[in-house]
Amino acid sequence: MQRIAGRVERLRDLRFTRPVRPLFLGRDEAVEVLERVGRREYPLREQRIDEEAAKLLGLLAPGASLARVLERVDQEQVLGFYDDRAKRLVVIRDAGAGRPLLELTLAHELVHALEDQRYGFDLPGGVRSDHVLAEAALAEGSATAVMADYAARHLRLADVLSVAEAAEGAEFPEYIERQLLFPYIAGQEFVSVLRGETGSWAAVDSVYRLRRPRTTEQVIHPRKFAAAEDAARVPVPPLRRMLREPWRRLRSTSVGEFDLQMLFKLNRAPRPARAAAGWGGGRFELWRRPAPGCEAPCVRAGLAWIGLRWDTAAERAEGEAALRAAFARGLHARRPARAGRLELWRSRGGAIALSGHGLRTTVALAPDARTAGAAAVAGGAR
Repeated sequence: MQRIAGRVERLRDLRFTRPVRPLFLGRDEAVEVLERVGRREYPLREQRIDEEAAKLLGLLAPGASLARVLERVDQEQVLGFYDDRAKRLVVIRDAGAGRPLLELTLAHELVHALEDQRYGFDLPGGVRSDHVLAEAALAEGSATAVMADYAARHLRLADVLSVAEAAEGAEFPEYIERQLLFPYIAGQEFVSVLRGETGSWAAVDSVYRLRRPRTTEQVIHPRKFAAAEDAARVPVPPLRRMLREPWRRLRSTSVGEFDLQMLFKLNRAPRPARAAAGWGGGRFELWRRPAPGCEAPCVRAGLAWIGLRWDTAAERAEGEAALRAAFARGLHARRPARAGRLELWRSRGGAIALSGHGLRTTVALAPDARTAGAAAVAGGAR
């Protein structure tokens, strides 16, 4: 443990302020700890709300259960974790986990403990907002970069190959898998850009101290982070006044470039990354009305409102073309009817409305055309 911690300190060019004493637990014990942490950070009610939103937007299949998928992740895929609230580091001892895998897992989680001691962070679990996902990319990208350096310097090729073989595992819904992997893959690329050709950690340390990424756009496009290009404000219309009772709001959060990529890709729109790259800001609201015999998550009783801001008018046009393709291919919407700037589709789940003008686009998915159209028009895209 001391040898691995010392290597991590040298590779990360930071020193621990106090010793870290990891817990080595069997899979069953570790899952119990994860469940307690999960219930605290991501209650079942919040999971059901996120599941409802994902199904409304075509990101999850109708029969998928977010809670069961996350439970499978804990039971099958997690190798270790750092609880930033309890300051607890856990490494899981599976029967098939060899020394190289345990060593790399420990190195990765030690980076989290080290950076938390020096800079502090709070990364809740679950389906994360755009801002939290961006900050998670900094933390996971840094830890993954150190882990890669550790493997290159301290493990043999045979050890690395054995770890790669152990990493091959079960398949999960693509939406969940990409949500889980984004902080590691995009985060490592972001950190690599910050470190440059010299591999110095000075820029990463400055980012932790002074200004952390606030949007997934900044992670995907490090130049936009360097230019301090932040999300444009997208006002939310007075949906409460428009919808009235018995509708109630379940979620209000940001929509980022990564979210748009997922909406386009999983609903089979062409060139999803390019279409999402024009993102300039976004908001999302989820509302629900009572529906007898339809327990939450209940898609046919939900309203999803999305407000988007684009960088240019040309990028707005490209983004709206991707939205139309997503409606037709992924959400099985029929050819739209037009009324001025409003486009209205009929879909199996109800209706979809789109209104766009200038640099703004408003989308509403609702159980009926009247509600969808009114919510899209209320967005006042202009």
